[in-house]
Amino acid sequence: MNFNDQTFDLVTISLAIHEMLAPIRSAVIAECKRVLKKEGRLLVIDFSFGPYSLGSLYFNRILRRIAEISAG
Repeated sequence: MNFNDQTFDLVTISLAIHEMLAPIRSAVIAECKRVLKKEGRLLVIDFSFGPYSLGSLYFNRILRRIAEISAG
């Protein structure tokens, strides 16, 4: 990001982390930490369907697809 170190009191990431590969995700979080003030807060909002039984797996796939389409 094109900001100086320790610029912000709060940095947010909303519904984006799950889309990133692990190395990119780590780099994004590191960059967020870089621009946070020493006592700043990082707020990450995302979703996870978590571990569910095999019976609800199909439903979760449909629900996830609907969420992804709705998010654009």
